[in-house]
Amino acid sequence: MKEEAQDLKYSRPSEPLYIACLEMNFDWLQSEVKYAIREWNKGLPVRETIENVAKKFERDPDEVMLLFISLAREKKIKPRR
Repeated sequence: MKEEAQDLKYSRPSEPLYIACLEMNFDWLQSEVKYAIREWNKGLPVRETIENVAKKFERDPDEVMLLFISLAREKKIKPRR
């Protein structure tokens, strides 16, 4: 019941909404995800890994960073410093 009330709160906002990152693309093909995981597992510095994947797929590095955040949250990649 509490979830339903919270959902209603966001379905009928009383003020304008700000939706972050509308210009970004969060869609990834499975083959792209597998490539990104392989690149991550090579152990290169995080910035270099992000840049390599971004260049390979002609993507914004921020999109790649968010892919890695998602994969880490799902425990599909191991966290690094």
